[in-house]
Amino acid sequence: MTVYDSKRYVQLPDEPWMPNCYLRNDPYYEGCQYEVQNDILFNGRASVNNGEFDSKFIVPKDINVAEGEGRVVLYAQSGEHDAGGATTKLRFNGVNPNAANDNKGPSMDVYLNSDKFVNGNLVGSTPRLVVEMEDESGINTTGTGVGHEIIAKVNTQPQRTIVLNEFYTSKLDDFTQGRVEYPMQELPEGEYSLTVQAWDVYNNPSQKEITFQVQDSDELVIDNLYNYPNPMNNFTRFVFEHNQAGNMLDVNVRIYTLSGQPVAELERQFVSNDSYGVVRWDGRGSDHDRLANGTYIYRVHIKANTPNGVKTKEKMEKLVIIQ
Repeated sequence: MTVYDSKRYVQLPDEPWMPNCYLRNDPYYEGCQYEVQNDILFNGRASVNNGEFDSKFIVPKDINVAEGEGRVVLYAQSGEHDAGGATTKLRFNGVNPNAANDNKGPSMDVYLNSDKFVNGNLVGSTPRLVVEMEDESGINTTGTGVGHEIIAKVNTQPQRTIVLNEFYTSKLDDFTQGRVEYPMQELPEGEYSLTVQAWDVYNNPSQKEITFQVQDSDELVIDNLYNYPNPMNNFTRFVFEHNQAGNMLDVNVRIYTLSGQPVAELERQFVSNDSYGVVRWDGRGSDHDRLANGTYIYRVHIKANTPNGVKTKEKMEKLVIIQ
């Protein structure tokens, strides 16, 4: 269900190619403005029971103060069947002077591709930005209040500013929580910071910053190879960062003694939805017996089908076994 505020007028540019507006210097002269109805007051989901549903939300402070009709657009889906509808029999006007302001901005969790993301992670050139938000009053998505949009800023040159209002959806049957999912446009290789700012319906702000590294996904990049726990007992995990989220990875892990004798080999194939690849090992060698205590070398070899063809990378590290 998407609920829109009443219509509002948008001024045409005061430019010489708009002679009536430019010469009169009057943006409200006939022909110098146009109507829009795209300010979202609420975008959420509701469960349908026996053909009926209900939903509630707090109307944002940033509504259009001019009296007019709002609009509700509905879409329903069940199995292979769907339905849609709309109505304009709705009015928003006036502000409740006794509304209880919570005086706190939304809580936010910001990450790229996966909730496993941590600051400094490696990502491809077109990562997916996810912002999870919660506020007991609800999130402001109207865009009519100057500076009250949900905005992401990336420190590119020049700075990239993204308005995220239309990408926000409330949690099922809960207007206090929701998330933004936004496919970011291609970023050049480099290190970046990204800042997200959001407001609740009472215009209390919150802000959160993350940092990340971009490596062009046309080339396979592997970084930060390690295993944990290390030292290991009866199991460990081999972990590496990569820039091929969404692509199939062929992973080969070989474990050697310090003298170079191979004692175990693991073959895995998987698609990773985030920047991490993980391979679990139970500490057993090629003969299925547990390896003896000591220090070993392991080599991780990764193959991926990138836009520039099949690419491979490998890295080596040490692990310790303690029974």
